[in-house]
Amino acid sequence: MSAATTAVFRADASPEIGGGHVVRCLTLADALAERGWRCRFAVGAGTLETVPALDGAHHEVLILEPDEAGEPEALADHWPEATDWLIVDHYRRGAAFETACRPWARKIMAIDDLADRDHDCDLLLDQTLGRQAADYANRIAEDCRLLLGPDYALLRPDFPTRRAAALARRGAADGVRRILVSLGASDPHNVTPVVLEGIVQSGSKVEVDVVLGAAAPGLADVQGLIERMPQTARLHVDTQKMAALMAEADLAIGAAGTTSWERCCMGLPALLVVLAENQREITDALCRAGGAQRISNGLGTNPRKVADALRALITEPRVVAEMANRCAAVCDGLGATRALLYLLPGGRSRDGYTVRLRLARPDDEEALLAWQRHPATRRYARDPRPPTADEHHRWLQRCLGSSRCLLTVVEHGGTAVGVLRLDLLEQAAPRTAYEISILIAPEQQGRGLALEALRLARDWLSEAELVAEVLPGNTASQELFKSAGYAPDEVGLLHNRAAQGWICRPTDPVARNS
Repeated sequence: MSAATTAVFRADASPEIGGGHVVRCLTLADALAERGWRCRFAVGAGTLETVPALDGAHHEVLILEPDEAGEPEALADHWPEATDWLIVDHYRRGAAFETACRPWARKIMAIDDLADRDHDCDLLLDQTLGRQAADYANRIAEDCRLLLGPDYALLRPDFPTRRAAALARRGAADGVRRILVSLGASDPHNVTPVVLEGIVQSGSKVEVDVVLGAAAPGLADVQGLIERMPQTARLHVDTQKMAALMAEADLAIGAAGTTSWERCCMGLPALLVVLAENQREITDALCRAGGAQRISNGLGTNPRKVADALRALITEPRVVAEMANRCAAVCDGLGATRALLYLLPGGRSRDGYTVRLRLARPDDEEALLAWQRHPATRRYARDPRPPTADEHHRWLQRCLGSSRCLLTVVEHGGTAVGVLRLDLLEQAAPRTAYEISILIAPEQQGRGLALEALRLARDWLSEAELVAEVLPGNTASQELFKSAGYAPDEVGLLHNRAAQGWICRPTDPVARNS
């Protein structure tokens, strides 16, 4: 990936609107920067105070004047070279703004939660649970790609990394012993003290962690209340350890903003307070899914409602456990990776169609099984025996649920034509290394798809070591990997190195069914 590839993010944060828009954009920007992109932020006044992490993230930041109509010109004047991607995450920017930026932005991505306005974009991400393509009917161009649902929630890497351990802890937990209170970084309506008073009134013997931003107007009130609570309570200001706090909690009390998907990734059930109109849809969807319960609608929350809801859940540990299972099924935390693969430039097959990688899904199971069972596939597999349907199902579930395996589907013109798998090699420290394997459907071979897929994997994991093991006699695969820039080492493994001179020799090849 060329270091000249650029992305400009247009998002705001403030005590009134919170920091969710900027935080999720920062997650995506950090992932792109790791791959050599140059990321920039155009934000309104107050954003850096609300999301201090942006100030320390080493991305260029432009503070815009409060002139909505003049923004497209201001962006083009400040960054006169065209940007590869403009990424807009703002409830007050839609098609008019995006169209005005077209002369300067080669491609545009919109991040939306509301589906209430038109967009002029090439890619649209809406992480709302239950969102359907029909919700954007007549609001986008026919060729706009939609990325819908919590599968595309933009979560920081520490959430999927901690997910397995958090879910294992949920399975062994016995009731509610620790509560996380988080009503947004700014909590502009100062609901946190109400929730804390409710916890006190409940008489629950729990520990409490409270998360707030330094710009929250009620921070002093919360500090004073925590000191007087009979329960052990801790205040975390502008914390960068939200994933750890969620992993250690048994229940959350919070709002239905962007942290909803963080809680779901960690399997953390929640009691929800609706603090804004745009949170009603998310609250309803999470309650229908069984991963949350509503304390109140609107700002009519009082300590008694909190106390009653908390006491009811604490006396039903099996209900809490089931809520944890249900919310864990909503989001796996890999949304940033899924979105990233659509932002990276695709390859081209010999017949001119676009070749892309995307993360595998449960509904790919039937196609993957057919490819795995084909005699041509088994001929050079480590295990030549075709997998049974049950073996394949269990293998796929392990892959989809593992943070150590990146199982991707190769698409040719939007059609699934193969699978590329990357297994993290633990013994490769201090650098990241993956063992790579690829399978193209036999009827799709001969179009240059495998070579393009290997090149896409190299662009995607630009700093990693990629290692392939090809069985003796498989000359076609040996030539494929060599054409993609791999070279054999003295024990016969093929390497594609991000850092010259560094060699990985796995002593315990990763087991798989292919």
